Amino acid sequence: MGEVLAMKIRLSLTLASLALLVFACGSTDGREKFSPVRDIVQRVLLERQAGVPPTTPGAYLLMTRLLNGSVTALTPLDVDGAVVTWKSNTGGQLVTQDGVLIATRGLGADLMSAEAPGVAALLGGASGYARSYHMLDGNDTPVRLTFTCTASTGPAQGVAGAARHVVEKCQGDAGRITNEYWISSARQVVKSKEFVSQMAGYFEIVALKN
Repeated sequence: MGEVLAMKIRLSLTLASLALLVFACGSTDGREKFSPVRDIVQRVLLERQAGVPPTTPGAYLLMTRLLNGSVTALTPLDVDGAVVTWKSNTGGQLVTQDGVLIATRGLGADLMSAEAPGVAALLGGASGYARSYHMLDGNDTPVRLTFTCTASTGPAQGVAGAARHVVEKCQGDAGRITNEYWISSARQVVKSKEFVSQMAGYFEIVALKN
């Protein structure tokens, strides 16, 4: 019994050290950097938080709020074509369309809905297209922010099978925002850093599959 307890303590300490390593992987200017080490650590944290055995097939999302570094694991709740609703064990939800964030629920300062480009437009380097966000302000009054955006692709990177890095720069009502996507050769968004709302800031979202 004492040996089992000791093993649990050692595992907890190891996970705590890994958690610190996750957040140490970010750059000093506040922009998160992606790395193979971060991928491995995130997978460990995801499986622990979601309570899912590593051998269970399926897709998972790991969401990090860049304002405070909190990490949340989400699993699929509903799939309707390209639109997928993801849920956490605390009731929060993300909605993605073609892998791009279009709504949140129960996460505070939620994004009610968004008109966003698909993967084809992002990879095609679209420019001058419209993007809009619908959210609630501090008085629960609906607010619509509109932007004009341009997407540019960079070289393939060593992330999730040489994913292509796409940077979406937008100018509009709320000034400038920049979304980033890492899209695999299978045209799937495997990682992203996306604007949610003025109060929530940006979320980093990582897609994982067993």
